[in-house]
Amino acid sequence: MSLIEKKAAGEEFESPTVEKSAPQVVDLMAALEASVKAAKQACGRHPSATSTESDDAEERPAKTRARKSA
Repeated sequence: MSLIEKKAAGEEFESPTVEKSAPQVVDLMAALEASVKAAKQACGRHPSATSTESDDAEERPAKTRARKSA
């Protein structure tokens, strides 16, 4: 506010310099892979999970629904 008041009054002032830092670049693919890995590990630690369920989950084909006949 003091800078606005000085400018409105016509006074001389120095504008503050802002140091620019280099932007942080995030590797999204690496972050996604780490997230998936952490989620799989957390799923395996769940009390209801068994070692055969978590190991076979990727190898099993998806279940299909039976169609109702009309």
